[in-house]
Amino acid sequence: MRVIRSVIRCVLAAIPTTALAAGNYGLDEAAKLAKYDLDKDIPKAVAGILGNAFGFIGVLFLAMMLYGGYNWMTSMGEEDKVETGKKTIIWATIGLCVAIAAYAITKFVIENLVG
Repeated sequence: MRVIRSVIRCVLAAIPTTALAAGNYGLDEAAKLAKYDLDKDIPKAVAGILGNAFGFIGVLFLAMMLYGGYNWMTSMGEEDKVETGKKTIIWATIGLCVAIAAYAITKFVIENLVG
C-alpha cells in the first residue's frame, strides 16, 4: 500500500513541474494562429479597445439621428411624434458631445501616461 501511495505522490508531484515546463500553456502558438501581435503593449491595446468603442458610439449616434428624423418626418403634424423626434435628436447630439469629450480626455491621459 505504501508503494502505491509513493507512486501516486511522485506522479502528482511531477504534473505541476511538467505544466510549468510547458511555459505559457501554448498561448504563444494560439496568439500566432489568431494573428495577434505579441509585441503589442498595454497602451496600444487600450487605444484599440477605445477606438472600437467610440466607433460603436458613432454608429449608435447615426442610428438615433435616423430614428429621430424618421419620427419627425412621419409625424404628419402630430405634436407627440414631433416632440419625440426632436428629443431623440437632441439627446443623440448631447450623447455625441459627451463621447467626443470622453475621447479627448482619454487621449490626453493616455498620451501623458505613455509620453
